Amino acid sequence: MKARHLARLGGLIMTSLLLAACNQHEAGAKKESHRRLPKIESAVGKTLKQGIDEAVDAGLGVSPVDATDQHRSIDVESAERYTICFQQSVPEMQAVKFYVVPTSTRCPHSIGGKGSASRIR
Repeated sequence: MKARHLARLGGLIMTSLLLAACNQHEAGAKKESHRRLPKIESAVGKTLKQGIDEAVDAGLGVSPVDATDQHRSIDVESAERYTICFQQSVPEMQAVKFYVVPTSTRCPHSIGGKGSASRIR
């Protein structure tokens, strides 16, 4: 049940991102004015799953990205296993970009910073 919900959520996210991109790049279309992004609370420090849920509830698409220089792929089906380190609005896509690391590791000091070892527990 949980996997089905996450798969559906992932499909909705990707669909909204693709639709937003298509609307912005139609051949010969007049440049549209961008809608203001709905305000959402900062998701920094929360799990990726929590961030996705809040963004989707606000009508936004989501793009999860590795926060480190390691360029790891992010498995949204395991969204509860990632921690959000940084977030960035992407108004032209009506989305928010979450920079994440696996929950077992520390956030870098900046986006694309050196990936760190496991957290000290």
